[in-house]
Amino acid sequence: MSVTEWAEVIIRACLASDALLGLALAGFAPRLRPGAPDRVTQMVRLTALVAALWAACLALAWPPSLPVYHLAASITGLISLVMVLVLIRLLLRLPPVLTAEESVRDLLTGALSRSGLLQAYQQLPAGTPVSVALIDVNGLKMMNDVQGHNTGDLFLHSIAQALTAALPAGSLIGRWGGDEFVTLTPHASTGEVMETLRLALRETPGARPGLPAFAFGLTETWTPEPLERPIAVADERMYTLKQRQREVQVTQGGTLPESLEEYARQLDLLSSPEELLPLGLSLSLRLVGFEAAAYYERVNGSFRLLYFSGNPELYDVHDQVLTHLDSGRGTAGESVRSRRTTWSADYQNDPRGVLEWKQAGLKSVLTTPVYDASRLIGILCLTSFNTWHSVTPQRRYLLESLAQRIGYALERTRMDDSEKHHQTDEQGHQADERGQV
Repeated sequence: MSVTEWAEVIIRACLASDALLGLALAGFAPRLRPGAPDRVTQMVRLTALVAALWAACLALAWPPSLPVYHLAASITGLISLVMVLVLIRLLLRLPPVLTAEESVRDLLTGALSRSGLLQAYQQLPAGTPVSVALIDVNGLKMMNDVQGHNTGDLFLHSIAQALTAALPAGSLIGRWGGDEFVTLTPHASTGEVMETLRLALRETPGARPGLPAFAFGLTETWTPEPLERPIAVADERMYTLKQRQREVQVTQGGTLPESLEEYARQLDLLSSPEELLPLGLSLSLRLVGFEAAAYYERVNGSFRLLYFSGNPELYDVHDQVLTHLDSGRGTAGESVRSRRTTWSADYQNDPRGVLEWKQAGLKSVLTTPVYDASRLIGILCLTSFNTWHSVTPQRRYLLESLAQRIGYALERTRMDDSEKHHQTDEQGHQADERGQV
């Protein structure tokens, strides 16, 4: 075959392939990107079909009867092929489109989305009595900051599941905002719904010990009244309950901070080491979710366990850390050597771990040094034996803030003692001078 004949075969094959690709794209465009807008799909199919027909005509009519069309046919055939390939690429690069079910559901909790809840409410028959509840999750921000967003997401999901299990059949549950849910219960009184919400509240552990999982407010409405009024009324009643929950916490031993800033302010109210050690460690322990806290005091280069908070059965295990601190072994010893905060989220598989703590079942640990001016005077340690904890920057911030305040308090106490001792010496010296006179 001559070069011209080979060229004709190649061009015919390219044009035929272009025609087949165009026809395939025109027929299967919706399947390449399910859920793509109809107008986009129609445009792609029409363009692909035109390109396919033009390529097919050129392939069947090749070679053109007039030589002048030779070059033009080759160029337009190539353009048609490129156009089909570009359309395929554009379709594949379109962002994913939510299905109808996904568009009305909150993917994290499984509850209805805000728009999905509004749509479901609008579909209720006119005149239907509906109990409306606004539910606000307690402690979510602090949980996200300290324990990580994965823990917060699981907490939100557990609340959604508890509401679904407790509320009467036919209730609509939607995630209204970041930490808010709205429930709509047709043909049920607020008293009935209140009992079911109280049941869900009892069955759902809170973000922290002693803190209820959520607060709620209730009211009634009738379709098709817009939800703005009942939501506002329920919101006001929810805040009333939230305030009562906080008052109960105060009477039972004080409230836990809702943010890292509030935690820092609460520590500032504790001025002496005698207050900071028991109260500060107990507060930090409850916030981070660990099981035990200890403060090791350094005296003449050696450590002793000065304060312990947590399960009494773990006291002896923490007393064993003294040898690690003195010898610089393990994560606690590393904190002494490096003079920095150290931690391990998976102590059992940490090469720095010491055998005694691994045998005791330690899973996560966080330690930080305490300074008086530039002198190392102690070590703070938080431990978890029951479960693993991610050691987030916020958790480290909590313990480091406490260590810093303990150091300041001890330094202030030392300076006050020094000043009193100096004054005593001065008074004794003046008394001696008067005696000599």
